[in-house]
Amino acid sequence: MATVTRYVDTDVSAGTGSGNSWANAYSSMSSWESTEETDLIGDGDTHVLNIRASSGTAETAAAVTISNWITDATHFIQIIGADVLDSEWNTSAYRLVLSTSLTAFTILEDYTEVYNLQFENSAGTSRRVCDVNADEVLIDKCIFRADNTYSSTVGLRFIGASTTCYMRNTLMYGYGTNGMQDGLLIDNGKAFVHNCTIENVKRNAYAISSDGEGDYKNNVAYNAGTLDYQVTSGGTITAVYCAHVDGDPGTNGIDISADAGTDLFEDYANNVYKVKDTGSSIYNVGTDISADGNLAVTEDMGGDSRSQWDVGCDEFVGAAGGRPLPARALSGPFSGPLGGVI
Repeated sequence: MATVTRYVDTDVSAGTGSGNSWANAYSSMSSWESTEETDLIGDGDTHVLNIRASSGTAETAAAVTISNWITDATHFIQIIGADVLDSEWNTSAYRLVLSTSLTAFTILEDYTEVYNLQFENSAGTSRRVCDVNADEVLIDKCIFRADNTYSSTVGLRFIGASTTCYMRNTLMYGYGTNGMQDGLLIDNGKAFVHNCTIENVKRNAYAISSDGEGDYKNNVAYNAGTLDYQVTSGGTITAVYCAHVDGDPGTNGIDISADAGTDLFEDYANNVYKVKDTGSSIYNVGTDISADGNLAVTEDMGGDSRSQWDVGCDEFVGAAGGRPLPARALSGPFSGPLGGVI
């Protein structure tokens, strides 16, 4: 089995555009996807996309949909951002920024993994920042944000019936004048959501519809207009060690209702969601899930090793850490090789 490695750089200035190196990179994720769609099973390959914005230019031209591939547990897609995000929006890193009434980023292929990427949809009539309608999808160390008025705007929506998906070390928030309506919506299927932060949404931070099931561990919900953790009748929630304002969604929850955002986060006014210091109420209050059988977490969004187990996407270490390669630390379908990363 071979690993096909491709590259996207929104600031590529020359080269052939074949995508086979940084020098010959595609200029957009959209062009990579439409060109590279293939039967990975028939080809006997895995596919790794490395993506960056070497001079900080955002991708803004078109929505991106991952579709028309054929994948399985050993013939998968990895999309890997080259830059550390570290719990804040990074204008030097790759980001897909749209103002569209469509969904900005959609995953329709099973066994797709996305690491270290940023997504924004801020049209007044936008629907979602991201939709996932596929099985065994992993979202790791990503940021989803919005600034719009549409009543059904969601940061990320899992909608695949009878699917199981995963999200860890990820941040969602509304910003600007209008913000985001809802953060995460599990509309169908089951999702394991560990060590994530959702802040400043007008309705629900974490929401589960009647056909959805959520497994939450070490998450933070803050400044939600309606509910931190909402469950429609028929939906299922399992939650442990999750920070909340309006009530413990499960067991061992952390009450942060008395905390100002400036007490919890490093620079709350500027949407920097690192743990402020050892006095923060989200410091060292989580549970060790480094050996979790469904979705293990061993580091935070910025690549720092987790030790005292803060809740949310960041682990306070007092100094910047290094960036490890993305770890295929999941059980079951996520057991293949990493593939090439530069």
